[in-house]
Amino acid sequence: TDKIKESRDKLFENLTYTHQLHSPEPSYSPFLSIQQTISTSPDNNNNSKLHNKTLADHVADYFEERFRSHAMAIEMGYNLHDACQRYRNSERINLFWGILTGQIEEMVYHHQMRSISQLLQYLIKMKTLYSFQQESISSKAREAIVSEPNSPLPVKVNYRLSLFSMKQYQESAVMHNKLVMTEEQFFESLNNFYTDKTSLQIDELFQSAKQDLQYPKESIAFSLLFMQDDEGRFGKFLSTLIRQINQEKLSYVEQLKPILLGYSLISVSQFSRAIHMIDANISQNELNRYIQWVFSIKDFHSSQQVKPLDLEDLLRRLENCACFKH
Repeated sequence: TDKIKESRDKLFENLTYTHQLHSPEPSYSPFLSIQQTISTSPDNNNNSKLHNKTLADHVADYFEERFRSHAMAIEMGYNLHDACQRYRNSERINLFWGILTGQIEEMVYHHQMRSISQLLQYLIKMKTLYSFQQESISSKAREAIVSEPNSPLPVKVNYRLSLFSMKQYQESAVMHNKLVMTEEQFFESLNNFYTDKTSLQIDELFQSAKQDLQYPKESIAFSLLFMQDDEGRFGKFLSTLIRQINQEKLSYVEQLKPILLGYSLISVSQFSRAIHMIDANISQNELNRYIQWVFSIKDFHSSQQVKPLDLEDLLRRLENCACFKH
């Protein structure tokens, strides 16, 4: 019995193992109740203390508060470990477990969610713009056709109207209040928003959106692309977007290899210069976040003495960091 308790205590200690995750945003948790516990925790009165707490700390605190029993909290920590290992084929569960154990920077999750949120906000903005343009064109078309049916204006307007089916035109009032675009508008919006993506990547996103929706209408109800199923899984579109984000991160890291290759050990200054060479627009705060994660230090400042890393360890740490082209 003592050995079992000792083993479980060790598992719980691993669960609460603290690596500083330098993120100004709230800690991620897959459990709504854990999020509620975090938001109502007395520690919220002390912002610096809250920011020093990792996801593992929050989960451990939640188990202690939820079950009011240290032994039960240990049992739940053991169950959580077992569940994450059982479903290790799930990318999102692996991300959660990696953040929980300090192997992956918490900002990786926040960057994914922020990227999704920014895209949705942009699509809503473009939907509003397209709706306004459509209503404006319809109004001008009626005026032009009545006043000067043979002038260049109605010819141009009729061409623009031909881009929309009659059914879409009749439902324009409904579309204005719903998050729906034509396929052409959606594809154009993706192109405009992702100026750095290749045409192949844009097409991949577009096709995955059509696969998600699976209906014959030539329109995209894009709000449906940002929903999860009952088990919290993303559809094809968001899964494709996250995969592209991860691929772009690996490409970012790959660009560093030829610059740093040849150094037996890499210092903070060498790392900083290499980052600036491939990402000239990165801010100092972002660069400091990279440094703090990669070199496993807190509150980095330029005069701080930091132990250098070999290339393999540095690249491995960077691959688990939320790094991207600025």
